[in-house]
Amino acid sequence: MPRRRFQITTGVFGSRSHKAFSVIELMIVIAIVGLVAAFGMTAYREHVVRSTIASLVPITGSVKASVEFAHNEGTVFGTSGNEVIIATLDTDKPFGLDSMTRTSYGCIELDLDMDDLKLDNLNTLVLVWCPSMNSGSIGWQCGYGVASTASYITYLPNDCQVTQASIQDASL
Repeated sequence: MPRRRFQITTGVFGSRSHKAFSVIELMIVIAIVGLVAAFGMTAYREHVVRSTIASLVPITGSVKASVEFAHNEGTVFGTSGNEVIIATLDTDKPFGLDSMTRTSYGCIELDLDMDDLKLDNLNTLVLVWCPSMNSGSIGWQCGYGVASTASYITYLPNDCQVTQASIQDASL
């Protein structure tokens, strides 16, 4: 009987070619994913803050209507006292809003809640809507209050990135 020759394999990493990722390649991929996630979270947070602020704009509608009605009835607001519409202590106020006040010249100030927006609560951001006369009818312009922190103004809608003083109409 002839002798049989047995071929002995040398194990898992022997003569067969195996394809796998090295530890270095895996670490590079994890680092890239981490960087993309870090930039993505920052952009996501900024979009959430901007959309929350934009969602507060429609709640000024009823106050705008009352200002327009009062003006059409002959009221001149001038430097009249403030009228609090939504107080800081109200429990049923919209997310992101601290208070809403009608101020001088019929302007509407929205003080934004920094805790809701997950921003530094030592700073402030005030969104302001002021009426202006435009060929016999009242138009509204958006801006920010003087108490607003400069670095947070970028979160406001683009047409609201002007100062309150530049949009106040003293004729109202």
